[in-house]
Amino acid sequence: MMEETILIAEDDLDLSESICETLRKEGYRCLAFANPLDALETANRVDIDLLLTDLKMPHIDGIELARNITSLQPDSRVILITGFSTMNTVIEGLRLGIDSYILKPFRSEEIVFNVKKSMERRRLIRQNRNYQAGLESMVVDQTRELVDRCGRLSRSQFESIFAIGNIIEARDAYTRGHTERVTLFSVALAERWGWPEHRIRELAIGSPLHDIGKIGVPDVILKKKGPLNFNEFEQMKLHPEIGYEMVKNSDLPSVAVGCILFHQERYDGKGYPFGLKSEDIPEEGRLMTVCDAFDAMTSDRVYRPAMPVERAVDIVREYAGAQFDPHMAEQFLQLIDAGAFDRLLYLEEIREEFEQLVARMTEI
Repeated sequence: MMEETILIAEDDLDLSESICETLRKEGYRCLAFANPLDALETANRVDIDLLLTDLKMPHIDGIELARNITSLQPDSRVILITGFSTMNTVIEGLRLGIDSYILKPFRSEEIVFNVKKSMERRRLIRQNRNYQAGLESMVVDQTRELVDRCGRLSRSQFESIFAIGNIIEARDAYTRGHTERVTLFSVALAERWGWPEHRIRELAIGSPLHDIGKIGVPDVILKKKGPLNFNEFEQMKLHPEIGYEMVKNSDLPSVAVGCILFHQERYDGKGYPFGLKSEDIPEEGRLMTVCDAFDAMTSDRVYRPAMPVERAVDIVREYAGAQFDPHMAEQFLQLIDAGAFDRLLYLEEIREEFEQLVARMTEI
């Protein structure tokens, strides 16, 4: 394993030397500076795994030094050493992603424990990034190979599309069957809307891939057990464009691409990524929005249990004309009232409906 480098900024020379001696015994490479500006200059030239910095120093404080160094080297972790800590300091440290605070005076064991914890976090973050990069490459390659220029699908190709959708589903912590249910909802609504068969087939290709861009969203955001903060939501909002970038050079039909790019637009223009309004949103986007939202509401999520179907129906009705195309929302609710989705809503097993859809979509 490559020797990990710790940059130490501490103007107490005796303390700095003591920290270095402790960490060198643990196998780390230490670069120590009394002047934080010298530490910052070093970070311009040397790869840093961890910054261990005092808070109160001449020239610039530890928070400002951490901000500058993490801007230069985003993967570097930060531990702050301080004799005091105010609430403002804690909040600013959290914004920067500082791993921990060590209050003076401290024991050498405390330094070692916190450094090892930060290094492990850095390794996990990089492993996760490499995993996501490999997964994204695999998904892109498979998606581009699925559909020929005539738009016809073999059974194995169609099932492969759902397999890709289920990769996304597994990362996003939906209940099992989300990919199949949303597609079955979408096909039924498109039929009721009067779409021709060739467009329904394109929809059946795009629907299971609508969240493909979430491959580019970190697990820490997808699996967060609570509401996303502003920055996390801004990252989440990128997934339609990430998905489009992944498939734009493939042979996916236009309706399928539209499912990926437009499923988060809102009828009132407050959606993303483009803020399109009413009929400016392609039909497949308006259709996917109501189907995807309804299934999300009636499924267990990492941050809340599934809501009753009756409550989800009330929400679709309430937000018709705002989040949802009012005419599509009404048609969707009529399908629910007619019992079209009873097996999908109340039974976990939906294999029979899925098999029927596969047979229909792969007819020559």
